[in-house]
Amino acid sequence: MHRISAMVQSSRIEDVCKALSVLDVADLTVTEAHGFGRQRGHTTLYPSDGQPFDLLPKAKIEVVVARERLNEVVGFITKAANTGKFGAGKIFVSEILKMVNII
Repeated sequence: MHRISAMVQSSRIEDVCKALSVLDVADLTVTEAHGFGRQRGHTTLYPSDGQPFDLLPKAKIEVVVARERLNEVVGFITKAANTGKFGAGKIFVSEILKMVNII
């Protein structure tokens, strides 16, 4: 099994979730996030240290899929999140060694 963590623009989250539902990916987690890369963008001042940071709103989508479905799911996320510009997002894939359901 593999975990796919995709950081995408907040405006693309609905498209990505729809693409995953087409693949019957039932279990996913979406987290609001902020970050920056080459695109830079918004300036937010954190009062704790007074240092400005250029942050953009993002969404982190996490799903766990079987190895056989990995490339298909990554492809669907890539297509749904694509904006044609830098800053559209990144996808990270890691192997899951063990999963435990909490009941």
